[in-house]
Amino acid sequence: MKTDKKKTLHFIEKLLDSKPENNAAMPNIMASSVNNWNAAKGDYELRVHSFNLSKGDVVFDVGAYQADWSKRMLQSYPGIELIAFEPVEKYCDDFVANIGDMPYTLHKIGLSDHRGELFIDETGLSTSLGSDGDTKIIVEDIREYVVQFDNINVLKLNIEGSEYPCLRALIDAGLISRIDNIIVQFHPVNDSVDESYSAWGSLAKMLAQTHDIEFSYPFIWEKWTLRTLKLFS
Repeated sequence: MKTDKKKTLHFIEKLLDSKPENNAAMPNIMASSVNNWNAAKGDYELRVHSFNLSKGDVVFDVGAYQADWSKRMLQSYPGIELIAFEPVEKYCDDFVANIGDMPYTLHKIGLSDHRGELFIDETGLSTSLGSDGDTKIIVEDIREYVVQFDNINVLKLNIEGSEYPCLRALIDAGLISRIDNIIVQFHPVNDSVDESYSAWGSLAKMLAQTHDIEFSYPFIWEKWTLRTLKLFS
């Protein structure tokens, strides 16, 4: 069966070619993606109900926040092994309260391409990650967790910019092919159109060696699926 690598690379180039020249356009790009995502009922139909999971399948929720996605996944796919990562203590408390008695594992850390400390600025419903901020978090190397499993059925990433080093580290280590489905929110880089599209394009071309884009709402949510799943499905 023919794979979709060429189609995926063509999509990447098409999106890069559509990049606006005006850096002030970044909020408009995201607003358009949010509107399209909501119209598609993305939080339910795409981010939850687009998988074929069985009992015992492994699901990583990285940037688990208050368990909204984790809870929906456990309700939709009973018996999965859900492993969540959330570095902010108050969100960990919310996670535990919201998910109730459903089975899960919660690591109170963030993930990146190294071990260390980072800081988060929290403003309302959004957070940003960097070298300064009001909340210090502990991060560990994502490779140390992925390598423990021969197969991860779903990896969800919403980690305020750390998705770039995390995915790059998994690709460089040859671990990305252990992951069937990647649901990721790529964040803008320095609110710059040029930097954001450059960072996304570079990583997308690397991901396209093993995975295909199932859907893309730029800088909101994307789904990438391992190409060999299609070959044998």
